[in-house]
Amino acid sequence: MRSPTDKATSIFLCPFAYFREIFNLMKIISFIVISLLSNVVYTQVWEIEDLDIPMPEGVSNNAVTEGLLDGKMYVYSFGGIDNSKNHEGIHLKSFKLDLENSTWESIEPLPDDMGKIAAGASTIGDTIYIIGGYHVFPNGSELSSSKVHRFSISQNTFLADGMDIPIAIDDHVQCVYQNRYIYIITGWSNTTNVPNVQIYDCKTDDWLVGTSVPDNNAYKSFGASGAILGDTLYYFGGASFANSFPIQNVIRKTPLNSADPTDLEWSHAFYPEVGYRMASLATENKIHWIGGSNTTYNYNGIAYNGTGGVPPNRRILSANQENIFEDFTTHQNLDLPMDLRGIATLNDSTFLLAGGMEDDQLVSNKTLQISYHPSQLSNVEINKPLEWMIYPNPCTDKLHLNSSDIYHTLENIQILNVDGAVQKVQKAKNYIDVSSLVPGFYYLKTIHANKTYQSSFMKH
Repeated sequence: MRSPTDKATSIFLCPFAYFREIFNLMKIISFIVISLLSNVVYTQVWEIEDLDIPMPEGVSNNAVTEGLLDGKMYVYSFGGIDNSKNHEGIHLKSFKLDLENSTWESIEPLPDDMGKIAAGASTIGDTIYIIGGYHVFPNGSELSSSKVHRFSISQNTFLADGMDIPIAIDDHVQCVYQNRYIYIITGWSNTTNVPNVQIYDCKTDDWLVGTSVPDNNAYKSFGASGAILGDTLYYFGGASFANSFPIQNVIRKTPLNSADPTDLEWSHAFYPEVGYRMASLATENKIHWIGGSNTTYNYNGIAYNGTGGVPPNRRILSANQENIFEDFTTHQNLDLPMDLRGIATLNDSTFLLAGGMEDDQLVSNKTLQISYHPSQLSNVEINKPLEWMIYPNPCTDKLHLNSSDIYHTLENIQILNVDGAVQKVQKAKNYIDVSSLVPGFYYLKTIHANKTYQSSFMKH
């Protein structure tokens, strides 16, 4: 178990937080009133869907990523902890999801001697790199891993391990740059948080030393997460090395230098929000932090501060790259787990979570699809009566309109991609053939009686 120290870290709160909450409440009330009066429904920014494709077993704190082979997308899970939530349940099991056939299968386990949690997984080309993690012994002591496991997507097997990590690490931030460099930022190493930035060069199988984060509790972290957008790396949240491992409310960033990937310049700001063991991803000009918790906890989901079991925060935080330290929005009450170590990217707007920890520290076997509506479509006004339905969703070939009383009077049917570009137009009938579309997230749009109807769907 990670032992608390006497050192305390204060949590900085924004002095304008309460005014902002009042303002947000006023906006919500206004939105509800206007919607009721005008019978207008607005597209939502995020959609969370349980795909009803259960994993072979529940798993949490598992490293998750995606892989592409012969035009087919797969999702992978490596290591983690089972529903026992004790040290004996920490394992090396690996699973693969065939999205086309909607089936999970067990694959070769991680090539290590001890089970591990809190590793990270990154995909570059045909290879998945599973880095770090830690094992818990019966007496509660922990051992951070120095392993770099390499999994071949095309061969469906593990290759020889890459060069060991110079400083064994777990619960770190892990990001890919230029399809070559994997940044391993801060994290926990056996007994403490470390400020090191370790950079794995996948081309040379070697490690580079990046500019360390400042050696203080605003930057050093375990359980933080981050992503790269353009040539800037961001990470947020996590736990600091102080009494009861207080949760952090800090976002940090550095520009990346393509000529010298080790040259980093760190800066940070404090937020009224916190987060621990979240997934992170980038879309358009935003960085998003998915799920997680608002209290730090041990591997079993029990809070370090002695308050008992920790619940998920059921939230997505989004930060605008143009003003990352000020433009930060929150999407609440979403069906999202905590204890996440990665998210699979299917395309620019569709992502998958596999496993995690739900309410009451239930270890999940769910496959959750997260769809992001791009900003240019998120404010479109649409009339969407109760009888308007499309099915099946997700679909593979035909998308049916379950509105037999109106489809014969529709002017036409359009399919738009996430950027709002029309992909297909046909004369109205009770279904539309989508078999030629590449897998991803789409909008169906049509007009009836001078009113616009719009729905979203997922193509497998």
